[in-house]
Amino acid sequence: MAKDGKNLEKLVRIVEEVYKTNPNTKVHSNYKIPNESGNKREIDVLIESTINNFEIKIAIECKEYKAKVSVEKIEAFNSKCQRIPSINKKIFVSQIGFQKDAIDAAKNFGISLYTFDDIQSNASDILFPISRIKPVFLGFELLDIYCEENPRLSEIRIKSVQELQLISASGKKLVLYDLLEEAVKPNWKYVSGQAFNNWLKDNTPQHKIQFAVNCEGIFFEYEDEKITINQFICNAKINFEFISPEIQTKEYRNFSNGEIKAQTVSFFDGEHSGSIVIDDVNKVHFFDTSNNKIKELKLLAKYDKNTDTFETFD
Repeated sequence: MAKDGKNLEKLVRIVEEVYKTNPNTKVHSNYKIPNESGNKREIDVLIESTINNFEIKIAIECKEYKAKVSVEKIEAFNSKCQRIPSINKKIFVSQIGFQKDAIDAAKNFGISLYTFDDIQSNASDILFPISRIKPVFLGFELLDIYCEENPRLSEIRIKSVQELQLISASGKKLVLYDLLEEAVKPNWKYVSGQAFNNWLKDNTPQHKIQFAVNCEGIFFEYEDEKITINQFICNAKINFEFISPEIQTKEYRNFSNGEIKAQTVSFFDGEHSGSIVIDDVNKVHFFDTSNNKIKELKLLAKYDKNTDTFETFD
């Protein structure tokens, strides 16, 4: 975990995005703003808004130290903000708290103090166990082949897919797997979606989704005789793997009165990261934070096992 406040900055920004109600409000990370000398100073999180034609700028400093924040850090933040006349409000967020002199100084400078403490409990105590579903394509399963009428069809017994050498009308030899792969690509959203819907219903990891491939000008040879193929019936085999990420839970609270503004659950599985914010009215907000980008996710649908129906949301 970074000790310079970068993780904290991300969490603070996410919480502020949750509480952003004015469409004119913008939340920035590592924002450079000119001071009275014209030199640009960096603010960890800057909130800009307009209320009654009055511009509001809120500067937030984040420190993720193992020790409590010292008075020197409060004084340095205040000094930086004093030289930026457009800043209207100052907030300092600490990982675990503040030294007594720092608390007194913040009160004199008009700096609001917040902590983002680790919660010493399992994430499921707050919300639910988290895991990422990773669909893994396992290949195709050939179910049936429909051919043009031929008196010798009843004699043909194909023991394996590998035995089936396909040939195009131009005489080019074709690979069945490649043919199926090309055919399923345009329909992959449907195939993977069906597998996911099936998983929601029965929670089993392995699923087979049937699809058809229509053919034109493709045949195989059987004892020097060409058998023209009209259609393949296949299964796409998909397995869902579940990756349990590293999870960190925190509470964002006002240091002065102890009021909890939000609870957060952050997770990282080595490839993807995300955060969940539970606000002060217990509403849950989901964010994708992969690649250091913050994107709020919307709930598209919910499956009810009791009625076997999906409820969709705008």
